[in-house]
Amino acid sequence: MGRDTKRGRGRWAWAAMAMCLLGTAARAADWFVTPSGSGGGSQGSPCSLQTALNSAGGGDVLYLAGGTYMGDMSGNVALISHSLSLLGGWDGAASGTPVRDPGAHPSILDGEGVRRCIVVNTGLSVVLDGLTVQNGYVEGEGGGVYAYGSNLTVQNCRFESNYAFITGSTNAYGGGIRLVNGNLTARDSFFLFNDAYCNGCSAPRGGGISVSSQGSVVIEDCEFQGNDSWLGGGLDVYSTGGGSLLIEDSLFLQNGLSTSVGIGTTGYAGGVYMAGVPATLTGCVFRENEAGNDAGAIRAVGGGLTFTVDRCWFLDNEGYSAPGIQVLSGTLVLTNSVLARNRSGWFPQAAVNLLSNSEALLDHVTFSENRNENGGYAVETEGESTASLENVIVAGHSVGLFANSMTTITADGVLWGTGAWANDAETGGSGTVTVGSTTVSGDPAFLDPANGDYHIGSSSAAVDHGIDSGVHHDIDGNPRPIGATVDLGADEYAPPPVVTSILKKVNPFRFIVNGSNLQEGIRVYINGVEWNNLTRKSAAKVVLKGGAALKAALPKNTAATLRFVNPDGGEATLNWQWP
Repeated sequence: MGRDTKRGRGRWAWAAMAMCLLGTAARAADWFVTPSGSGGGSQGSPCSLQTALNSAGGGDVLYLAGGTYMGDMSGNVALISHSLSLLGGWDGAASGTPVRDPGAHPSILDGEGVRRCIVVNTGLSVVLDGLTVQNGYVEGEGGGVYAYGSNLTVQNCRFESNYAFITGSTNAYGGGIRLVNGNLTARDSFFLFNDAYCNGCSAPRGGGISVSSQGSVVIEDCEFQGNDSWLGGGLDVYSTGGGSLLIEDSLFLQNGLSTSVGIGTTGYAGGVYMAGVPATLTGCVFRENEAGNDAGAIRAVGGGLTFTVDRCWFLDNEGYSAPGIQVLSGTLVLTNSVLARNRSGWFPQAAVNLLSNSEALLDHVTFSENRNENGGYAVETEGESTASLENVIVAGHSVGLFANSMTTITADGVLWGTGAWANDAETGGSGTVTVGSTTVSGDPAFLDPANGDYHIGSSSAAVDHGIDSGVHHDIDGNPRPIGATVDLGADEYAPPPVVTSILKKVNPFRFIVNGSNLQEGIRVYINGVEWNNLTRKSAAKVVLKGGAALKAALPKNTAATLRFVNPDGGEATLNWQWP
């Protein structure tokens, strides 16, 4: 008999723990799937998608080979009942480390216009990565994906031509994705031509995505194009209390134009409709979105909540009223953004429209040509709302700042456009508009407004005429101030890049570019070809990397043309060779 010592008991305890850990690890498995698979699910013997979903346990990973997956007995393409990951783009190799390339091997879940693509059961954590979800159809909610009470992560996916439709008084929700009472993260994904529409209901929601939750919604590096629904052509997020919405570096393009798979139209918010949830939007572009009623780009409804927008572009959006941003009963904090050429479908309306006791704090914003043939405003206040503007450019409107009865607008640090950029009137309305003494009139000198470039040039009257309000970056993320003080508007003018020396280094082979005004996001071209393998160390140093490839692109004793282009359009070109 062994001795019952503390050391012996400790060994048994560690052994038991190890067995538990091994058991846990064993429960997480990899499954390999092909559209015609009939095997057991190993890499050398793939199974069908339905077999893998029926057999998988919590934490398992399903590798989907390229091909098209259609339908199962439940009436969906895929019914997910465990926490797991569906990874598309597997190359189908029978052995070795699994290799995925969704571009070369697209894994397509196709509802064929008659069934929903994916259902996620309650209480799960599910990852969808590298999938194309298309042609889903449902009578109700979530043509592409429906999830209730779960955490859903979507990345590197494509949702196209999915449709939620219903007849009767019940609303339709989420052509592409519908999530209820859960958390959603969507990254690096496309939502294209999805639709939520109903015949007889009051307000279908979310052509691309619709979320009703007190949880977290994060949208990063996504594109929404050609989606339709009455509330939120691209994205709809609403909560009865709590939750949060974060949208970063995403594009909303041509939503609300009735170009989606269904017959839906957008009434409110061609781009994003958000209600009852605080939101932060950073680095986004809203372009050519439409709404038949209000808010071509964004409608924020909020019970005193704050909506923060920084470094965003709003170009060529259209709404019957409020073609840009409309806020009801909330606070808008808008900085470092451009609103240009947004227009009403009929009568004069504003790029920023405040209703129902709303408040706006606008700092370093550029407003230009937000008007139709009947006129238009940069900012309009209604319903006892207030707006405070600082460091703004207001150019090319029938009225710059328009305050209706019982509303107030205050502004300081304003560039009023002149000449071709003049406003017909700077202020108007029966409310109160107060403009401070730090104002200037002149040419904003936009670089290429015809093509949507509202950066300012060196001759702009906005340069060095602002008030330092503590905003120390601009629409491109570059620092401000650069000159004597901050510039007016979204862009901080920076002199073009200057290159003073280029030094060769070895082990590894690289070139050190020294100079000044080398902005974050600078592009470098070698003999007309962009060189992407570089690191910007500071405004005074950029490192060109690439080893043998770089040496081949810049051979010794051979003249080359190097072009350095900053994000704001400034550039420098030099002919150079290393001895």
